[in-house]
Amino acid sequence: VTTPAKEKHTPEADDGDCTTAVKCTVCGTVTTPAKEAHTPGEDDGDCTTAVKCTVCGTVTTPAKEKHTPETDDGDCTTAIKCTVCDKNAVEAKTHSDGEDDNHACDNSGCTVDNVDGGHHGGTATCKEKAVCAECGQSYGGLGDHTGELQWIQTPATHKQIYVCCGTVVVNETSHDWGEDNFCTTCHYGCTHTYENPVFVWQADFSAAKVTVTCGNCEDVKELNCEINSQWDADTLTFTATAGEYTDTQTIQLAVVGGKLTITNSAAEADEAIDMIIMIAGYTSGGKMTGCQVIEDVSGVTEQNLTFSSDTVKVFFLKPGTYAPLFAWAEL
Repeated sequence: VTTPAKEKHTPEADDGDCTTAVKCTVCGTVTTPAKEAHTPGEDDGDCTTAVKCTVCGTVTTPAKEKHTPETDDGDCTTAIKCTVCDKNAVEAKTHSDGEDDNHACDNSGCTVDNVDGGHHGGTATCKEKAVCAECGQSYGGLGDHTGELQWIQTPATHKQIYVCCGTVVVNETSHDWGEDNFCTTCHYGCTHTYENPVFVWQADFSAAKVTVTCGNCEDVKELNCEINSQWDADTLTFTATAGEYTDTQTIQLAVVGGKLTITNSAAEADEAIDMIIMIAGYTSGGKMTGCQVIEDVSGVTEQNLTFSSDTVKVFFLKPGTYAPLFAWAEL
């Protein structure tokens, strides 16, 4: 034996980490085998305390410097939990009302404003909120309406409000007319403003009717007209009147150089007058020199006279009977 055997290995200093082996300082033989992994101790559920290996004490989960708080609910009497470990990041407190005249908690970050029972007293109306009897601040919502509903009506529109405060319940809108010319919503009866008269004349201008329409409810009314006629120089004017509504039609006659021109003012150029016009010539002594009968008077009618005379008289006759329609006129 050149080198006597030692009774046992001489282990090197342990580094305190169970995952590293301890060897003999003489021959390098492993005296304490390394563990594959640390064995963590029981977690106390607080992320600010470390978790250590139960074998060697090495930290397996480092401790956080501080908790990570969840969103504050604004009430200091409820704790704020940590989002990592669910421990209290901020402990719950008791409200502090202080010496001021409001009801809000004075603790920092607390938004509770009724720590002593909140606002109380006062009476809310439909115009104003209630006023707290203790702090004098307005609170809550508006009260019930004390007045009645009222329709604001015009000939064309309506809206509904509360008379107590003017709050609009039905916005201003046009009436919805029923068959009886009353609004089906607010029951307003149309007072009628009739306009846009349309006249329909009888073909001989002896009668006429006028139709007018209400500008609000579109009610239609038909009126019989009173007819007046007047001869002035060379024009026979017919005037139809029904109250404030009037319309005129004319027949104009002119004799120039032995030619007679009759102009009918009817709306359509080819609309014939339902009458006969007889033209008669007279001498200065009153003797008839001749006459002509014109049965179709439409638009502008021209005809050469077949007689000579000092005076021309015009007679307006009814077809068939040749009865006079109007007093004769002299050109």
